[in-house]
Amino acid sequence: MTEYSFTIDPGSLIADSWIHTLRGTKLGIIQHMTLNGDEDPIVFPTVASWQADVVLSPGTNTFYIQGTDVVDNETETLKVEVVLDEYETEIHEVYSDLSKHALQQGLTRLPGEKNIYLYRRVLDTPYYPSATNYEGLVEAISRDLGLTLYRNAFAIHVNRDTYLEPLSESATLEITAAEILVDADELQIANETHKTDPGFNGFYLNYEPRYESDVELFTRDYSKIGTDRYRVHLYDRKVVFEDDSYNMQWIRVRYNYRTSIPVTGNLAGLKTQLEAIQVGGQNLFTVTLLNDSLPVEGLSHRERLVLTTDDEELKWAQVQIYNLHDKRFRASLLNSFGGGYGTKLEAWAGTIAKRSKFGWGAVILDVDSWDPLYKRRDNAGIPHLWDAYRGHWECANPDDTGRYTYSDYTGHSGHCPEHPDKLLRYVGVEAWEWHSGIGYGNDLLVTGIDTQ
Repeated sequence: MTEYSFTIDPGSLIADSWIHTLRGTKLGIIQHMTLNGDEDPIVFPTVASWQADVVLSPGTNTFYIQGTDVVDNETETLKVEVVLDEYETEIHEVYSDLSKHALQQGLTRLPGEKNIYLYRRVLDTPYYPSATNYEGLVEAISRDLGLTLYRNAFAIHVNRDTYLEPLSESATLEITAAEILVDADELQIANETHKTDPGFNGFYLNYEPRYESDVELFTRDYSKIGTDRYRVHLYDRKVVFEDDSYNMQWIRVRYNYRTSIPVTGNLAGLKTQLEAIQVGGQNLFTVTLLNDSLPVEGLSHRERLVLTTDDEELKWAQVQIYNLHDKRFRASLLNSFGGGYGTKLEAWAGTIAKRSKFGWGAVILDVDSWDPLYKRRDNAGIPHLWDAYRGHWECANPDDTGRYTYSDYTGHSGHCPEHPDKLLRYVGVEAWEWHSGIGYGNDLLVTGIDTQ
């Protein structure tokens, strides 16, 4: 056949929906028709008509229609184009009783969120409350973004010894992006070696110790160095020897409480490494894996998690908040020795020091101290860092019994005014005794004493 023997309704070439019907007429001799080579879409409501339901995409949609008669003679192929205007989906939210409960919890429905998922987020609120601390921010952001599918990676607790006493009374974890630091008084790990810098007769530690007594030093042949031969500056992680006996020598460092596990691989690997830590020949922890399908990257960063013989669940979240005081950024400002000398950080600190008596995360003793800002009728007061408490510096020379000030220390570059070959050392309140506020957790904790 040389003619189409069928027609298409011009009105069916105009579309306003992605579900559309093409239709037209045909001669009685036409027994079969195909749409893009397929017979299934085309039906014949009457002997003289045809139609086909099609699904359109935004833009131009092209179709090829052909007919055959009873002896399989084919018509010419008719090409038709149907244009569907570009459109944007629109979410219509219906306010419901569930929406009211969500608003009471400070939640709004996410675009396209179904009731079941909004309901789960509403139930999540009292168990994982929002707060202005680290954990509260993780909970709030995870919930507000609808990322509360998983909450816990594994449970961990401290084992007991044969006398049913905890193997450690002070076991803690610190989880960073790179490692899990395990802290327990009973641990003894040797993991650092440094060469003494003749510039200041010392070196910088890789980690910030809790207390000066937590760090032990050994010579290269593992001979222990007496604690009277060196001083540990907690705030800037600096070790300084009292004399030149160890100048340019290699020194081994042992933290009496800390080991580390790299955060790599999967949670099952972390479980194995945590359970391998021993105290007195016994495994310190028991770890129960709650979900082995989760990647380690979601393990929530924690600055200090205190562990007991009761299970503590380590949280997993798809949202990660790095340290509120970004330690990685702070480390990028330091020199190769881990100190701030000769860097932009030192210049910035000098500018701040000229305008304020207070240092970043530290107090300058004999300059700053606690003092009630005001008192209530019950005589309770809010502590405030205000004026001078007289801590003092003393000379390493036992014959020098003088009590020196911070100004003496800075004016003589840390050396005794009467004995320049000896160093001044601070005597007084330690860093852990100072808290610069009454905030939640460690958000206002003073981490060191500024003696520089």
